[in-house]
Amino acid sequence: MSSEIDRAKELVERWFNKYKEMADETAVELFSDDIEIIDSWANSMLMAGRITNKEYWHLITFCEEKLEELKRIAGVESLDMRFK
Repeated sequence: MSSEIDRAKELVERWFNKYKEMADETAVELFSDDIEIIDSWANSMLMAGRITNKEYWHLITFCEEKLEELKRIAGVESLDMRFK
């Protein structure tokens, strides 16, 4: 796993922990917005050949899992907050 992916996962984890303290619908929406930024960055890294397809999907899966976990914590599991 590339160090860029590791750093991105650490950043997502920090955001997750911050939003977990709020644990409401707004926190889920803000976290989803932040994850969209990570997705855009990771896609750029993939297109530039700096990360592999496998690394890209590993990061995106990690982000989706964190988003679903935050939705559970906030009690808003039914919200459709998938990012593009």
